[in-house]
Amino acid sequence: MNPVTRRTLALAILFTGAGSVTTATASASAAVPTSITVSYTCSAALGTGTATPVKLTATLPASAAVNRPLTISWNLESALRASDALPAGTVSQRGMLRLTAAAPDTLVTTSALNTAIGAGQPITLPDMKGEFTPSAAGPLTVIPGDVTLIINKAGTTQETLCVADPAAAALGTITVTGAATPTGSPTSTPTATPTPTPSTTPSTTPSSTPTSTKTVTVTPTPANDDDRDTTVITPQGGAPTGGGGLSAANPIPYVAAAAVVLLAAGIGLERRRKRIHGL
Repeated sequence: MNPVTRRTLALAILFTGAGSVTTATASASAAVPTSITVSYTCSAALGTGTATPVKLTATLPASAAVNRPLTISWNLESALRASDALPAGTVSQRGMLRLTAAAPDTLVTTSALNTAIGAGQPITLPDMKGEFTPSAAGPLTVIPGDVTLIINKAGTTQETLCVADPAAAALGTITVTGAATPTGSPTSTPTATPTPTPSTTPSTTPSSTPTSTKTVTVTPTPANDDDRDTTVITPQGGAPTGGGGLSAANPIPYVAAAAVVLLAAGIGLERRRKRIHGL
């Protein structure tokens, strides 16, 4: 494929809205084509093992954003030729790109040929492409690496490795800008406010002591039926033990009752004595 055809193919891919390319161009600036020459040494089966200058072409975005994917495409014009006829879909290639930045990385790019190649014809494949997502801001330099040509034919796989000069110049530098976008927002769980349990103050209902009236009748021994004196003692309040009786724990009521009895008896005896003596 001549340079004009390859350039036309690259432009067609950029503007037809193909999946990964469309995503990359949405997050990066306009692609910038570049071309350099790098020395490659290709091994058998198709190579001779001799270092040979190879022209490389690449299309890189001038700038990109952190955490947004970008696409890099590149190819090399090797002098490798098919030793025999190769059916469509049997040839592919895999190229490595070194990325130097705050966090160095390696990008794997691939492409495949969907047309047949006649015996002795140059093996020219479409541009290799790969997608990369930078994780930090700063310059991102792209350096060409090794390329492997793969032929799958009649159930066998044949690989030709082309090793790049370790001192190869960079394909270009991409300026990465913007702060990293967090992948998720932390979810805070509100702390539940415990519902206070009201303290229950036991209600104590004092037991009321019923007021009872106890009537004590003291009857002195009369001299006859018409000389009968009656003294009534009515204590106020009942005994704390219930039943309205006098409390056994308080002797005062008993002493008072005894005094009243003695007094009544004395009065009765004095009246009897006076009656007997005619006083």
